[in-house]
Amino acid sequence: MFANILVPLDGSALSEHALAMAQHLARSSTTSLHLLQVISLRPEMDALRGSGDESVTVLEMAQDAARRLREAQTARGQAYLEGLAVQLRQAGFHVTTALREGAADEHIVAYAKEQ
Repeated sequence: MFANILVPLDGSALSEHALAMAQHLARSSTTSLHLLQVISLRPEMDALRGSGDESVTVLEMAQDAARRLREAQTARGQAYLEGLAVQLRQAGFHVTTALREGAADEHIVAYAKEQ
């Protein structure tokens, strides 16, 4: 029926409901499920930017905080996707995971075109 099904996930119950529907569609064929999560740190990064009157030390601290935030979000996203993928693989599905950073709409469309 379908060769590939892309399931964008944000961790919400609604997106996981879409995953259940994708499983149902993929069950009767050799369909590959593609789990994609797009993380956006824009509001957090803007908050760390400040007014421009900060000292070099404050700016370095803000950059460090932004780096740690990005790393934490990335690790959390990867763990979330891999946890779902393990369950799906055990159920016999072929699963690919991907994590992107930026605008969700742009990355979902780009991933769909790539695959």
